[in-house]
Amino acid sequence: MPSFRDPETRWTLRSLFENAERPERVAAGVVWQVEARDDEDLMRPVGADSPELLSLYHSRVRSARLAAADASGPCAARAIAASLWQGEEFFLSVDAHSRFAKGWDSKLSKALAEAERLEEEEAAAAAAAAARAGEGRSASALASRGEGSRFPFHPVLTSYPPSYEGEGPAARIPFEAEENGSAPFATLLCASRFGAEGVLRLVGKRWRRREEKTKNAASSPFAPIRSLFWAAGLSFSRAHFAVCAPTRYESDAWTRGLFWGEEHDVATRALAAGYRFWAPPPAAAVVFTRYDRSQVRGAPPVGARGSAEAAAAGKRLAAVFSGENGRGGDGDPFFSSPSEVGARYGPDVAGLWREGLGVDWRAQRIDERARRGGVDKDDEEVEFCSGDEGGGGGGGEDFSVL
Repeated sequence: MPSFRDPETRWTLRSLFENAERPERVAAGVVWQVEARDDEDLMRPVGADSPELLSLYHSRVRSARLAAADASGPCAARAIAASLWQGEEFFLSVDAHSRFAKGWDSKLSKALAEAERLEEEEAAAAAAAAARAGEGRSASALASRGEGSRFPFHPVLTSYPPSYEGEGPAARIPFEAEENGSAPFATLLCASRFGAEGVLRLVGKRWRRREEKTKNAASSPFAPIRSLFWAAGLSFSRAHFAVCAPTRYESDAWTRGLFWGEEHDVATRALAAGYRFWAPPPAAAVVFTRYDRSQVRGAPPVGARGSAEAAAAGKRLAAVFSGENGRGGDGDPFFSSPSEVGARYGPDVAGLWREGLGVDWRAQRIDERARRGGVDKDDEEVEFCSGDEGGGGGGGEDFSVL
């Protein structure tokens, strides 16, 4: 987790370990972007009342430290965070101002296992349909993306988490799922609008399973639903998504200062590389975040929302996603040819968004399916609740939270 002069981060770490079912399996990586003289208190562990928590903090928290003046945007900070990974099987990306429900590690593992099961079942059904049609494709042929994969797409759980209230020790999460898995709602990433610099904004729409489907469901309450989009505020997956090319965060000239659009950069590369996104269900709504940034000290960093650097970087990204080479309205194109764009995002980034996700960057048009996060109007399982958020396996495996 990247932290820019944020008093909430040490409380995030306490909540992370205090509420994990297996805290000894969790490792946290923090990129502290701080002022040397003024911010030592921000990095001080919270847990004087608990020797066990203090021990976990000292043994399971890995840190990188940067001068706040050297911060160059969230992409660079998340790339540094990923470098703190030390071989854990799972990877959780969250904001530095987060809170966790009891058993968050077990519940996210169950939801990811359900996503993997659904991908495997879909691959088997597609192989059977292809065989019946005489196309001669086997399940093993369909499962060719990724060495040793049982399914053709790698699932990633993601959403804008629900918000929590308060700060520090006074923070409170709005709900915790009951023992039977029921909870008021979860969130699904949906397309909302385009910003002034031309970058798509997302929002987390609250959703739940229809009551009659919940009562009669043969599937696990931890089964997620498909998501068109991806967000870094909650991303849980096998670690290769976060630490391996081509989907890991990059710290380069292209992403410097990128704030609006940093998630679209990663998501587009991920979709081209064979990943698919899933929204955790209400039973696994276990991460909560703070969307008010008023607690952060000092001036905003490079790439913060509203900064000139973020606007310029967003224009570059919007130009590429519109089918251009990253000119962004002034100066020379960032990419010298379509083949350079293709090397990063695949052969037709504009078409992927327009045809696959329902978002036309050039025309700044969003279709109804994208506004509903991929959920059809006549969907019999999912219903949206009032209120939006954000935007403007268990089994003893190890986790990185970075």
